[in-house]
Amino acid sequence: MTAITPVNINSQVHNPDFKGRKKTRLVSVSQGEGYETRVYETEASTGKKWGVGIASCYVPGLGQAINGQWGKAAGFFGAYVLTGILTGMGLTKSAKSSAEALKNLTKIPTKPKVPKGGLGMLALGAACTLGISIWSIVDAVKNARTKITQVIPKRVLPNESNKLNQVV
Repeated sequence: MTAITPVNINSQVHNPDFKGRKKTRLVSVSQGEGYETRVYETEASTGKKWGVGIASCYVPGLGQAINGQWGKAAGFFGAYVLTGILTGMGLTKSAKSSAEALKNLTKIPTKPKVPKGGLGMLALGAACTLGISIWSIVDAVKNARTKITQVIPKRVLPNESNKLNQVV
């Protein structure tokens, strides 16, 4: 959300203090006809930090998307999907091997078979999925920023004021 802060025409504000927020930096300055627009980036409020954290909790990468970090958002979401696929494959393989083990309980084995299950794959996938989710939440909260737009009217120079008052 951007807030427009009006400024006195005669003030020379270069780095204003926005409600005592630390780490305020000038991101861009653009010139318009009769005004100058400055965009500052500052740390977010506690409410926004909670919001992006909760969003990343539900869908890893969503908090980064809200923060405008689209590359990170795609990376976190892609990694989450891949580890979810790994977990699903492990779960499927583990279930199949458990079913085979139950069938073979009634038979007398001539050669003992060790069930080759996907328990390791399931555990690895689940651990990676949980790790990526936690990493996404922490990263979204840590990098939450707010952009503040400041519009500064330009002064009318004395030579130009005469031209403005003339009727053409």
